[in-house]
Amino acid sequence: MVKPLVIFLNGTSSAGKTSIAQALQSLYHTPLLHTGIDTLFSMLPQAVVGESAAANDGYRYIMKNGFLDHIQIGTYAERLLACTVPLTKVLLEQHNDIVIDEILFPGEGRMFLHSYAEAFTGARAYFVKVDCALEILEQREVARANRHRGLARLQYDYVHNHPYAYDIVIDSGKADSLVCAQEILRFVQAHPEPTAFAAIRARKKK
Repeated sequence: MVKPLVIFLNGTSSAGKTSIAQALQSLYHTPLLHTGIDTLFSMLPQAVVGESAAANDGYRYIMKNGFLDHIQIGTYAERLLACTVPLTKVLLEQHNDIVIDEILFPGEGRMFLHSYAEAFTGARAYFVKVDCALEILEQREVARANRHRGLARLQYDYVHNHPYAYDIVIDSGKADSLVCAQEILRFVQAHPEPTAFAAIRARKKK
């Protein structure tokens, strides 16, 4: 049986991961299921997400001088985070091809790269760095009404701050989502055996 495909996009908020994922879905020859941070985040009622004290048990955004200072993770958010990798594993056990857009940011409790790597055992999983200059990220943040000011800056120095290599790096500030998706799929076709997640698993076992 053919191994399921995983395209794992890691980058900050406003880096264009969702648009790239949707472009990948439109281009790939079989259905790609799109999952990731926004999929689970949208499951929470909006009452437990935001700046008010009502969000103490979910995701509370702590602002300072009009910009996001940090994110407070409550009980409901922790429960949801605990489901992220297991849900991905179930999708792969049913041989679904998937594209994941993620933000590996400890300030949102999402630094579980090793768990993802283990879940990808038996899959063709590509680790994709979605890079973008901070200036462009902040411009996009202003243009988007559904993002807190300062979110990309808060994540910027942490999302790629891990000791592991990516299979491929794309710059979403220099190319639109369709071009980025085409670049990723060309890489997948040319490199049928990705190496990044296998290296993560091997390093963890040492």
